[in-house]
Amino acid sequence: MYYKTLIIGITPYKVLIADWYAYKEHWHNEIEIMYCISGGFNVKINGNTATVAAGQAVFIGSAESHEYFDVLPKTRILLLKIGPVLLGEGFSKLAELTFSKAVINIDDPQNSKPESDIRRLFQIIIDEYSSAGQSDGLLSEGNDWMIKSCLYALSAWILKYFSVIGDKAAAAQKKKRITAMMSVYKALEYIRTEYNTAIKLDDVMKITGLGKSNFCKQFKNATSLSFHEYLNMFRIDVACDLLKEHEITIASISSMTGFIDSKIFCRVFKQYINMTPKQYRNSLL
Repeated sequence: MYYKTLIIGITPYKVLIADWYAYKEHWHNEIEIMYCISGGFNVKINGNTATVAAGQAVFIGSAESHEYFDVLPKTRILLLKIGPVLLGEGFSKLAELTFSKAVINIDDPQNSKPESDIRRLFQIIIDEYSSAGQSDGLLSEGNDWMIKSCLYALSAWILKYFSVIGDKAAAAQKKKRITAMMSVYKALEYIRTEYNTAIKLDDVMKITGLGKSNFCKQFKNATSLSFHEYLNMFRIDVACDLLKEHEITIASISSMTGFIDSKIFCRVFKQYINMTPKQYRNSLL
């Protein structure tokens, strides 16, 4: 299970509109919201599987493990991530909660509040993101402020209507996962800053002060991945962001993300994303 480090980019949240694909089990501090525009997919959250169809949204709490699979052809999604960078100290109130419903029907014309208001917020975000010309990866100040205002409002709706205090077992699991993560946090941070260099396990292990056996155990507890699997997945995640910038060649992205040549990069990319870098780029809005 991949621990995905804090949002990378120029804004304190993440918004993405794209064709969707299978994504291996992972977790992160941020709350994740996935609105299915078309198509459909299955999601597994903390071991529980749910089906998400067009017009529905899945809500995933902080530090909850999740994966996406059985994605239908032509599935298109709006992906939102909200974390402490955006909400500050207020995020801690949301982080300790779990969602009363994992999947919510947003597009039902019979909906009243809060679903109808959430659908309106989603549409504003889609319109602002689309009008910003995301081919250059940038948002204007006006687009950014409008999206932020929607994410603040969405967080309020979550707190008011869709969240409950997590049960003791879920809270214990979150604590165990975060404790393991903190023991290897320096290694994760090193990967975050040095992913484009030749990183060796022994060098990263020494940063944490742990012996090799203990380091590998705690790393696996935190991420459910080996060190090398995690490093590859992190590099591919960065590459997905870079592929939004069409002026950067795929060969350049390969070099920028630490792969020794573009053939290896393309092979690893397809292994994790189930499409080639070129196919992924073409799927973006």
